[in-house]
Amino acid sequence: MAQQQQINQRKQELVLRLKASRQSITRGQQELKTKLSPKRFLHRIFTEKPKAVFAGSSLAGLGAALLLRRRKKSKKQPRPSQPLHLVLISWLLSLVKPVVKAWLLARAKEALVTRAETATTRPAPPARPL
Repeated sequence: MAQQQQINQRKQELVLRLKASRQSITRGQQELKTKLSPKRFLHRIFTEKPKAVFAGSSLAGLGAALLLRRRKKSKKQPRPSQPLHLVLISWLLSLVKPVVKAWLLARAKEALVTRAETATTRPAPPARPL
């Protein structure tokens, strides 16, 4: 009997110890969550050291502006001028292009009209006997 009481007492001690360990683990988890929370971390830094945050962000912006600056464009070399006959040909083509387009459109319309007229004047095929 005495041995059974010792076993039961030992079990109760272990159960209490386990309960205390579980409580300390949950407390530790909660403390870690509050310490490692990014929201709380940023809030704490901004409230404790606002000047340092402002100076750091200003320097970071300045550094980014200097590093990401566009390079100056190099001056373009002037194109060598084309001979006069090439310039005249290009001008002539630019003047003739609208006229050629209009003429081609008119020819296409005429062809479509004649095709439509011949399609309507064809005799109907003979009916098949049933």
